[in-house]
Amino acid sequence: MPIEPLDRLTAELFPSSESGPRLWIKHEDNAQVAGATMLVTTGGQQSNHMRQVAATGARLGMKVHLIPRDAVNPIPSSTYETAGNIQLTSLLSASRSPTFSNPDDVLQSLRNKEETRASAHPLGGLGFARFAFELAAQEADMGTFFNVIVVACNSGSTLGGMIAGFELLEQTTSTSTTYEHLNSRRLIGVDTNARPKGELAAEVLRIARATAERIGVEGAETAITEADVEIDMRWNGSAYGKVDVRTVEAMKMLASTEGVVTDPVYTGKALAGLVEMARRGELQSEELDEKKGRRNVLFVHTGGTSVLGVYPDVR
Repeated sequence: MPIEPLDRLTAELFPSSESGPRLWIKHEDNAQVAGATMLVTTGGQQSNHMRQVAATGARLGMKVHLIPRDAVNPIPSSTYETAGNIQLTSLLSASRSPTFSNPDDVLQSLRNKEETRASAHPLGGLGFARFAFELAAQEADMGTFFNVIVVACNSGSTLGGMIAGFELLEQTTSTSTTYEHLNSRRLIGVDTNARPKGELAAEVLRIARATAERIGVEGAETAITEADVEIDMRWNGSAYGKVDVRTVEAMKMLASTEGVVTDPVYTGKALAGLVEMARRGELQSEELDEKKGRRNVLFVHTGGTSVLGVYPDVR
C-alpha cells in the first residue's frame, strides 16, 4: 500500500519549527491450511481482525466462525451489539459463539463435526512480516528511511509480525545502506486494550518468535528478545473500547488536516499516542545533523472506520 506524507498534520503540530519529526502514513486497511474448510478466530465484538478474517474466508470459499470477547462496559450506544463490524461479519455469513466462550472448547466442538475441519490459523503474524520487505522497497524508491513506526497493538499479531519481518530483513540485507543502518529503526506498539502490565508485551514476543521461525530467521528464539518489543500503554483510554478526549481530539486533527479517518477503538488511540509523543519530542533523535535532518515517523493505519457508527458521540 502507498506511503503518503502527513505534511499538514506535521505543520499543525510544529507550525514554526523544523526540529520536529516529519509524519507519514501507510494504509494497511484495505488461508487455506492443511485442508481446513473453516477459519476460527477470536477478538472483541467490534474487532477489525474478525471482520477481515470473515471477508478472507468468504473470498476463499471457507466457512468462518468467530468467538467474540468483549470488555466494553458500558456499551457506547444501543447499536453497539448489532452494527459496525458485527453487521459486516453477518453479511459475510460468519457464524458466532456467545461472548466469552472458551476458544479451545469451541474449536474442539467444531472439529468433532464430521463436515468441518477447523483451523485456528496460527499464522497471524505472517502478513506483517511481509510488510517489512514491502516497506524497505518503498523506502529505496523514495530515498527515505522511517526511523520510527507507530501502530495500534491489541492482539499482538501486527507488531509481532513486523518485528519478525524486520529481523529477517536485517539478516538478509547488506548493512551498508545509503541512508541509515536498519537496526536503528524503532517499532512502537500503542496498547489499545489496557491489559495488565507486561501481558501484551509477552504475547507480542511469543508471536514474533513463532513468526520468525516460520519465515526462516536464523536463531529465532535468541535473535528476537524482550528489548525488541516496545509497548506504550499511556494512550489506551484506561479500557478497551473506551473513548477518551485525547483520542477524539487526535482523530479530529488528522481528519480535518489530512482527510484521513481513524476509529476510536484501535487506530485513534495509536494516533493519540503518535501526536502526544511527537509533541513531547519523544520521536525525535537526540542528535540531529545536517545529513540526517528531520526524522521520519510512519503511522501504520490498520483500519477500523467501520466501527464509527456505534460511537455516535465521536464527531
